[in-house]
Amino acid sequence: MDPHRLWEASKHHLCDDLACQLTRTFHIAEPTGEQIYDYGLHLIDEELRRHGKGLEDFPTMPRSQNDWGHHRGNQLIFEQRNYNREEQQEHIDRGLPTLNPQQITLYDAVMDSVLNSHGSSFFLHSGGGCGKTYLAKIIAAGVCARDKIVLCVASTGLATLLLPGGHTTHSCFKIPIPCHEQSTCSIKKNDAIHELLKETSLIIWDEAASQHHFIVETMDHTLCDLLDQPNRPFGGITILFGGDFRQTLPIVLHGSREQIFPATLTHSNLWPRVNIHYLHQNMCLGQDPESDEWAQQLLQISVTDGDVILPEHIHCGDTMASLINSLYSQLLAQNQHLPDQYFLDHTTPSPQNEQVHEVNATILDSVAPQEKITYLSTDSVVEQEYEYPTRSSQYFQSLWISTSQVRA
Repeated sequence: MDPHRLWEASKHHLCDDLACQLTRTFHIAEPTGEQIYDYGLHLIDEELRRHGKGLEDFPTMPRSQNDWGHHRGNQLIFEQRNYNREEQQEHIDRGLPTLNPQQITLYDAVMDSVLNSHGSSFFLHSGGGCGKTYLAKIIAAGVCARDKIVLCVASTGLATLLLPGGHTTHSCFKIPIPCHEQSTCSIKKNDAIHELLKETSLIIWDEAASQHHFIVETMDHTLCDLLDQPNRPFGGITILFGGDFRQTLPIVLHGSREQIFPATLTHSNLWPRVNIHYLHQNMCLGQDPESDEWAQQLLQISVTDGDVILPEHIHCGDTMASLINSLYSQLLAQNQHLPDQYFLDHTTPSPQNEQVHEVNATILDSVAPQEKITYLSTDSVVEQEYEYPTRSSQYFQSLWISTSQVRA
């Protein structure tokens, strides 16, 4: 499709929120349609230039006539400062009272390093549910509320969605692929990213445990060079790593355990200068003895030679029948209806749908050996009027119907 035709057909939808941006950023009380679409073209051109192109590469496309970038300055710095400091302070006021002592200790240490330009490095070691991401968000809000810049990055795109303004480490810092001991980031002095890094007070790096220490060292070499601070880790920028070394470690192609462990951040020459903090309290569990016992049981689960080793007291046998008899004994023994909560509390997780169907079929055959009925449930329906040529009445054609089978 011709780019100009695509622009004309969709510019109204693409630019429907730009009037508010023009009012908030450029103090234009009532932006005209011409200003809105011109600013939209400017943003498209900026996005293209991030990938080595521009609107001039598409001859049929109109060009932005106003120099919006001149009024706004560095686009990357503008994006990082484009927040409401009062909202950030409200976030802190709500969040700080909810932190436990371990979280408070790290919050105070990071904020002290940022506010006094110590340039310290921290690693937050935390299992799932202990509030690592929750704490990172409060720390980021604390930095932003003081009119400073914090960059939130993670090793995976999925993890970046949990962080405010999150990016992957490779896209944010232009880390080369592959990365080796002598690599440097593709950042030139005095370019937009360099200017952003000079204004940055804190870097929050989540899931760092799963990245090769060469990647972290590449960032360190680059920042020390760009910021003219060769003797300070990461050029004097405070950095907060987060992760769990009990989860996925760096990927080494066809690597053995002896090759994978040395690839972790703990084997970097930077590690001795990192302040390590731990979060042990699982915030997703209730604060009672039963929840603490359950958390300890989870920690006892281990993997040996590819086999998952479970604590002895939760073994229920080696066959599918023994599993079903252990979990669903009440269901098999009674001929009456059980409350919905019973089935919610007796869910059997499985990595494969084939095993799920096998368990369901076995239980159903034991409980209801008579003929079974399959019901189809519709999750959502989008209706569109449609006139069938052979009918006089009006029907509706259902589109995009998602169905699931329920056996009863």
